[in-house]
Amino acid sequence: FHDAYMTCADILRKFVERNSLVDVWALSCPGLLKSKTKELELQTPGTPMYLDILAEKMRIDILYDAVAHLKNIENERPIRPSDIEEKLIDVEKLMTAEKRKIAAQEAVQAAELKAIGDGSETVDRWVEKITAAQATKSLILRDEGLLAVPPQLFTLLSDMEVVDLGGNQLEEIPATIECMSSLKKLYVDNNKLRRLPPSLGKLHEHLTLIALSKNRLDEDYYDAYLRGLDRVFAIMQDS
Repeated sequence: FHDAYMTCADILRKFVERNSLVDVWALSCPGLLKSKTKELELQTPGTPMYLDILAEKMRIDILYDAVAHLKNIENERPIRPSDIEEKLIDVEKLMTAEKRKIAAQEAVQAAELKAIGDGSETVDRWVEKITAAQATKSLILRDEGLLAVPPQLFTLLSDMEVVDLGGNQLEEIPATIECMSSLKKLYVDNNKLRRLPPSLGKLHEHLTLIALSKNRLDEDYYDAYLRGLDRVFAIMQDS
């Protein structure tokens, strides 16, 4: 949301030059906010479109707050440039905080990527794998020595149709796999799994294959696996 804060700061700087713009935004903000709220309700959370509209709504929210503050001042006396500059400083502080937050998140993600496998892989290699997955809609990480999967990976690659995590050392699958709304085939064979996350059951309408062989499945899960995919989904719903 750093761009939303930046846009707000730019608009507030224009207020300093022309404080008549305060009245323009005071009239337009309520309608814009209502429109963006309705648009947001029609989107699927986490998708690029949802995040774009959310950023727009945030920008309008911040501007509306600043405008309301300035209009309250105007009820008592004329708005001064220093009043606008005060709100500008507040927004710039939020922008700086968001920038630091983004930098911290990127650092964490880089560390997680380095931690995948035995630790000898480079970030560049994993960036290449993610880029390839985005192009083919298939995330192939078989026999990579994975000990865990970063939950953010499934959120980042939510449009995958095939995910192959077979032949690793995984003991669990992150619940964020439910974000993969287009997933059709999931290979998690040859790992150390006991169960799958219940959230995976939300994908039952289009997920047609789950390869689970050669894991350490709990007895009830193993029995369900032998009886077919419908039983696996049923046991997820009961969890």
